Amino acid sequence: MLTALTAATEGELDEAKEYLLSNLSKRMADNLREEIAEADTPTPGDGERAMAEVIVAIQSLVENGDIKLTLQDVDQSP
Repeated sequence: MLTALTAATEGELDEAKEYLLSNLSKRMADNLREEIAEADTPTPGDGERAMAEVIVAIQSLVENGDIKLTLQDVDQSP
């Protein structure tokens, strides 16, 4: 997960990172933010693979009923 969070630095990816961190305990989120700041930037391939792993993990939690994923309507107009 750290690699995926470190790779998520722009636009919607950064928003998703902050959303995930905001749903953790403050202490855990702060620790992860420190680790992200200290980590080397992953290669694009490593970042993509790590993000894919996070997506698979989230999908598994949804399928098992451990979490409920709700989608929010977002206005896509400029």
